[in-house]
Amino acid sequence: MRKSVLTAVVLSLALVGNAFAQTVTMHFPFSNQRDSEKVFAAASQYVKSKIGIDVQFVPYDGFDNYNQKMILQTTAGDVMDLLWTSHWNFVYTDQIAKNSFLPLDDLLPKYMPTYYKYVPKAVWDILRYSDGKIYTVPFMEYPVRQNGMWFKKDLAEKYKLDVKAVEKDFRALEPWLAAVKKGEPQITPLAVGANTSVSWAFESFAPYVQVFANSVVLKSNPKKVVNVWDQPYNVEFMKTMNKWYKAGYVRDDAFTVKDIAPEVKALKYAAGATVISPDAEAKFKAENGFDVVIARFGKPMVARDSVAGSQFAVSRTSKNPVNAVKVLELLDSDKVFYNLLSYGIEGTHFKKTGANTLAKIADSGYDPNMTWVFGNTHLAYLQPGVSDKTVSEAQTALKNAELKLYADFVFDQSPIKTVEAAWGTIYTEIGESLGIGIFDPAKDLPGILEKQKKIELNKEIAEVQKQLDAYLAKKK
Repeated sequence: MRKSVLTAVVLSLALVGNAFAQTVTMHFPFSNQRDSEKVFAAASQYVKSKIGIDVQFVPYDGFDNYNQKMILQTTAGDVMDLLWTSHWNFVYTDQIAKNSFLPLDDLLPKYMPTYYKYVPKAVWDILRYSDGKIYTVPFMEYPVRQNGMWFKKDLAEKYKLDVKAVEKDFRALEPWLAAVKKGEPQITPLAVGANTSVSWAFESFAPYVQVFANSVVLKSNPKKVVNVWDQPYNVEFMKTMNKWYKAGYVRDDAFTVKDIAPEVKALKYAAGATVISPDAEAKFKAENGFDVVIARFGKPMVARDSVAGSQFAVSRTSKNPVNAVKVLELLDSDKVFYNLLSYGIEGTHFKKTGANTLAKIADSGYDPNMTWVFGNTHLAYLQPGVSDKTVSEAQTALKNAELKLYADFVFDQSPIKTVEAAWGTIYTEIGESLGIGIFDPAKDLPGILEKQKKIELNKEIAEVQKQLDAYLAKKK
């Protein structure tokens, strides 16, 4: 009798353990919705019916919250499966260096055959880490990067915005920002929050190209690595951002705005940063409900940040990486699954208006406006006004676009991990103020340069130079 009970207990534990191993957890940043649980339950049921795997969706409200909690969880070694990652939030290269992700080279061809073939080899190669391995699965949105800004069309016309002048020099924006500030007291000129800046949109105006963290090369001397904080342009750029903040073009309490998307929809801003894609104006209106004029900066290029902005990785602690990759294959190749997460339940949260088009149902309880977070956006049903040529245009652009300088250079930070950890602590304290414009280089920069000396940041510059030299030697 006692043996039977013991056997039953062991069998029960085995079944529980097996069930746990069969369940795939998917962790990602999100904007909480009234019907989230209903949608996630439907999505889980759909995955189960298609590939027999249970999926547990684990959303984190807001990107800042996600980044902080995921760093803590990976450091603690929590058991997880699929983790959303990018080049700008829960940074994938940092996590690879910390051994948080599994290499996927052997898993992708076998368990993600459709999507693995769909993503161009050039994209996979750009994402390879310094050890030559692939650790992340990118989402194919518009893999050619061109930054820009959107402007409310009525205000652009009312205050005579010179878009062409702004495309030549972003500082030409100032008269328009001043006019909006004076004439529209109920509107903040620039959409800037704790996790949303406009400063990144002006990258193409810089006379240098970022190679790693603080290390850049001047376009006039692309083989010499220098510290970006020493560059006169960067100092002047920070002065401009600080000037705009002091002028009231940015909210005084911008640091309290963790998710700016709802405020943009509520018409609280006149302009903001955006990434250019086919039908950019139509897509923006479909997502936010108002017409815009868009300024395009620089040339379209394929770069690391254009293909690494939204990805999934498999956690090193995953109990079943094979099933995790199978779930990604379904997410990135199955229209029903992808659109279920992106837009909700058909008939409840949206209605189909054609074979590949939809219309959202107002106040339906699910409209996260985060299609680019969930997976392969080439699967997305098209919203009103968006061309059915969007996907083919993206594919053509990828074939024809120029490769950004050093797009395939991957820096191995392991020789200077102590320096980078120290710098990470310093940057955490100032990153938000830089993006908002609170950082005043006249007062704040000397202290940062002194801290850089103390942590010997010059070692980063030297190590990047060493590895870049080796990279260039191989290219000969």
